[in-house]
Amino acid sequence: MAATPYLSPSDMKYPEWQQPLLEVLVEFDPVKLPEKIARAEAAIKARLLQLARMIGHQEELQAIEDGLSSLRILTIHSSRAGSEKSADLSTGLR
Repeated sequence: MAATPYLSPSDMKYPEWQQPLLEVLVEFDPVKLPEKIARAEAAIKARLLQLARMIGHQEELQAIEDGLSSLRILTIHSSRAGSEKSADLSTGLR
């Protein structure tokens, strides 16, 4: 059974990109995390392309910047965890 997100899309101000971001934030499986990060980044980039043709939307742009910061931190953490796991495996083989 899939984990239930803490917020439903109807509770979100910008669900088209916040829903994939939330799925990243509640994902604990390091194998699934890279795919979910990529999906969230794609949703954010698509929205940024839409906003580039519009005036205003400063509040959403700030929310996107915050979301991208979260993704960067999770990406760094995920890659470090993968490196540490690889190092542990190679050390165990010696």
